[in-house]
This record gives sequence, C-alpha cells and structure tokens, in this order.
Amino acid sequence: MRKCIWLVLSFCLLSALPVFAVNEINPYIQIIKNDGGKIHGAEEPKNNIKSSLRLEWFVLNDPSCPIQLLNAGAREYEQIGSYPVTYHYQTNIQMKTHEAVAAYQVKFHLYNVFGHFMDELTVHEVRDLEAKEVYQQNEYFARTNEKNTGALLKVIAYITFIRKADGTMWSYNKAPIHKIIEDLTNGK
Repeated sequence: MRKCIWLVLSFCLLSALPVFAVNEINPYIQIIKNDGGKIHGAEEPKNNIKSSLRLEWFVLNDPSCPIQLLNAGAREYEQIGSYPVTYHYQTNIQMKTHEAVAAYQVKFHLYNVFGHFMDELTVHEVRDLEAKEVYQQNEYFARTNEKNTGALLKVIAYITFIRKADGTMWSYNKAPIHKIIEDLTNGK
C-alpha cells in the first residue's frame, strides 16, 4: 500500500514539474488573452475585409492588486470629417474591484501586425469604486505618431498604480510585467 501511495505521489510531482517551468518568469501573474475583433484597415472599408487578422488583447493581472482587469484593449478609429484623415485610439476597460479604490492607472502597450511597438497609452482615473463591483470605462486618445495606421494587432494592458479608499498605495512590480511583455511581443 505504501508503495502505491509513493508511486502515485511521485507521478503527481513529476507530472507537475513542466507546469512550474512554463511560467518561470513570474508564476503569480495571470495572463488573459481576449479577442478584440477585426483589425481596421487604413483604407475603405474600415473593417479590413481582406484580412483574417483579429486584434489580440492581453491582460496581465497581479493577484495582489485590488482591481483585476477582466478585459482591456484598444482599437483604432478614424476621426470623421477631418482632412487629412487622422486616426486615433479608443481604449476599453472592464474590471472588477476586490476592495474599495479612490484612483487607478492602467497602461496599454500597442504593437503592429509585424510585432513592432506603435504606442503607449495610459488611463488615469480619480474615481471612487466600491469593493466587489464590475466597472466599464472607455477613453479616447489622439495618436502620438501617424506611422502604421490601420496596422494595430496586439495590445497588452496592466494596472500600474492604485490609491485605495483607505489612502494606502499599491504599485506594480515592473520586472516580471516587462519580462512577460517582452515574451509576448517576441512570439514566445
């Protein structure tokens, strides 16, 4: 009987080893991938019907953070009526609070279809959020550069700073987040 227990226990431990090696960067950061919809083309029609590519929205959540992102991403949009045509960004955030919050900051890294960095967006919100609630937020941004319009493919979002309702601060751990971003953008 002891041999059976030992064999089962050894098998469980050995089969669990690859799981630990998969996320050796930072095993506690949760990575969620969501579908952001069709990418927009730079010419008519605005939905790029000639491509099967879809926006890839990645969310990085630290379980110690008082807010968890459920879904977050960005998309390009054309400013109607402007000449020359200008493109901008709209961010979409859906999050759940685990404790009351007075302010938060979410950062977005944007990459084109070839994996090159396009832009960085930061959403700051000074707003009271109750604990255990789901919130939605959209923000609009002017593009900081006009390169690669219509080529946005990958968006990585994560929370950087929070001021809790009790006045204490939470901030993210840069090293593991930046390592995960590097891996996601290098195709790992």
